[in-house]
Amino acid sequence: MKITCIGSGSSGNMFHVKGKYGTGIFLDAGMPPKITQRARVQISNTPIFITHEHGDHAKYAKKYQNDYGCPICCSLGTAEALKLKDAMIPKQLNDLDNPTSLQKKRKRGLTETRMFPVVHTAEEPTGFYLVIDGEALIYLADAGMPPFVWHIPIKPDVMILESNYTKKRLAEQAEKSESHLFVAGRVSSGVGHLSANDTFEFAKDYYKHSDLIILFHQSKNNFDYKEFYEDKEIDEDFKSRVVFASPDMAWDTVPF
Repeated sequence: MKITCIGSGSSGNMFHVKGKYGTGIFLDAGMPPKITQRARVQISNTPIFITHEHGDHAKYAKKYQNDYGCPICCSLGTAEALKLKDAMIPKQLNDLDNPTSLQKKRKRGLTETRMFPVVHTAEEPTGFYLVIDGEALIYLADAGMPPFVWHIPIKPDVMILESNYTKKRLAEQAEKSESHLFVAGRVSSGVGHLSANDTFEFAKDYYKHSDLIILFHQSKNNFDYKEFYEDKEIDEDFKSRVVFASPDMAWDTVPF
């Protein structure tokens, strides 16, 4: 699986994923096509999975749909908030007659598309569990608290996870002014964003199955990388596996 970061952060979030047999998808649509074209990835008719309607994740969803024929996959609430004419609504991750049906299949194509609910200031925000060309991926964007899905037996090969702030840095920023205090309160309110510790809390039952863990959406003001690596509450093994996303970066789990 090849992951290309097209955008990460408050200015826009978007990733392209390409499976080992060539199947491609996008995760979120917060970046314009002119930027995506620079990544030299297939745009036309490529499905886009939208986590929620906020501009930094979905501003260009309609443009990709209308101009490039990209199918949009999202929750019904997100589709209605974006006023999309057509959207594909994935099944819920916990809507399973047989949990073993989520086992990875050595088949070409997008063989599993599931969403799971998250808490955030949006209509019906979700994360996604996808199986692409036989490899499994979890994508978790903006969330106020870690989603509770670890009772489901999944083994993701790749995890792309929001990790917006570190706790000490956020507290330090909050002391600078009333505006900083307001931002800190909003971010850490339980419906805002995930701290590095929250992200680890979500990932801890999954990450040892993963070949690649990408953390994204770091706040320039509120995330301290040194604090992340010195945090004793986060496993050293997890830290050693993490990479941080920035635009134009790409990673392969298998040679292409």
